[in-house]
Amino acid sequence: MSANEFAFFPGCVLSQAAKESKMSLEAIAPILGWKLNEIKGWSCCGASQAQDVDPIATLVANARNIALAEQMKMPLLTTCSTCKLTLTKAKTTLDKGAKERINKFLAEGNMKYEGSTEITSLLWALYENLDTLKSKVVKPLSNLKVALFYGCHSIRPEDAYNGKESSVNPKSFETVVGALGATIVTFEKRLDCCGFHASDPAVKSVQ
Repeated sequence: MSANEFAFFPGCVLSQAAKESKMSLEAIAPILGWKLNEIKGWSCCGASQAQDVDPIATLVANARNIALAEQMKMPLLTTCSTCKLTLTKAKTTLDKGAKERINKFLAEGNMKYEGSTEITSLLWALYENLDTLKSKVVKPLSNLKVALFYGCHSIRPEDAYNGKESSVNPKSFETVVGALGATIVTFEKRLDCCGFHASDPAVKSVQ
């Protein structure tokens, strides 16, 4: 297995509403020397909502997704921050004692979760391969000013990612965009929540 080969988990949004993002990633991956192997038979991660309805079923589903990547013997890469958080939290739960119980369900499909696969994201993969990214820039985004917005699930909760990046002073996004040549402008909302899981009657009233 190449160090730049990934078990690719596109997730629901990238497969449907944001197909253009999937096409873009698949186009740049070979330029970066990456090989994306889409996980065959992947299923929805539950988007941090399904567990409110049935936490065990959601954990089983994500254990299965990770187990599929384990069979490929590759780190699991996703572009969606919500998928990254959901899969990472599932892996933590499994590794801290739930593996045996959940494997009983997986065994019915002749599968088993081992805990051997790392879960990463496009942002982190770019950040951790910054020299390669810089070397591949042909047309720097020199005339582009960019206001960055992380979104909660990219950096929070911080302990879910074992402190891999600060939730109050992250730098991965700025570093990657800076490597592309763009100018980063101050944006006071860059770490704010968009309200993804909030239910607002005012919003419902206009639907």
